[in-house]
Amino acid sequence: GEKPVLKGSAPWQPEWQDEGKGLWSAPYQRHSWDFPEKWAKPRSGPMHRAEQVFVDGKLLTHVEKLAELKGKAGSFYTDDEASRLWLHLEDTAPPARRLIERSMRQQVFAPAVRGLGYIRLQGLTMLHAAAPESNGANWRVIAHRAMLSIRSGHHWIVEDNTIEWGNAQGFDVGGEGWSALVNSQPIVSEEKGWHQVRRNRVNYHGVAGIVGWAHRVNHVLLEDNETNFNAQKGNFYQYETGGVKL
Repeated sequence: GEKPVLKGSAPWQPEWQDEGKGLWSAPYQRHSWDFPEKWAKPRSGPMHRAEQVFVDGKLLTHVEKLAELKGKAGSFYTDDEASRLWLHLEDTAPPARRLIERSMRQQVFAPAVRGLGYIRLQGLTMLHAAAPESNGANWRVIAHRAMLSIRSGHHWIVEDNTIEWGNAQGFDVGGEGWSALVNSQPIVSEEKGWHQVRRNRVNYHGVAGIVGWAHRVNHVLLEDNETNFNAQKGNFYQYETGGVKL
C-alpha cells in the first residue's frame, strides 16, 4: 500500500542568516548545468535558469533582483557574485522549522542506456527535477532532459503516475533530440515507439508536460492523461512550450 515518491530535490539545510523582515540568506553554489549565459544563443534571468527552491512543498518564485525579492513574499533570489541565495518567506517561522528543498538533479527516472524496451512504470510520484529548459536557443546542446524519460526506448507501459513540478519537461516519450551529447551515446535497439501512456498526471512543469521528438514517437498511445498548468516559466513563445508537444 505504499506510494513511492522519487524526487530530484533534497532537503537543504545551509547556515541561514537572518536578514530581517522575513528575509534569509545562505551560501550556495550554482549548478554546473545552469548557465544559460553560455548557450550558443545566450539567455539570462530567472525565466531561463533551472534553479528551484521549495518551502514546505511549495515552489518559490525566482526573482531577478533583490529589490523585487523584498516586495514579494514566497520568492527567492540568487546573488551569483556573492554566491548567496536569498529567501523571502511568507510568514515569520524561520527556515530551521521548515522543510526547505533544493532541486539537485536534472532528471528523476531516465535509463543510463538509450533504447531499452519492455519496461513498465506504474503508481510512482516524481517531483522537483531541475533540468535546463530546451528551446530554440539551446536545442542542439541540451535537447529534452525530462523528469521521466524513455530515452529513445520502445514498448514502455507508463500508467497512473504523478509527474509534477519540474523546471523543464515532465515526460519525454520520444528520441530526446539531436544534441551532440545525445548523438554521441550508443543506442541498444533500433526498435522504436509502441508505448502505452495512460492516466498520468503531468502538471506544473516550467516548459511542457509530455514531449516527444522525431521518428521515435511512432505508434504511441496517449490516453486519459492530465497535462495542466504547464509553461510555469512563462516562456509561451518557445518551440517546446505546451501541455503536449510531439
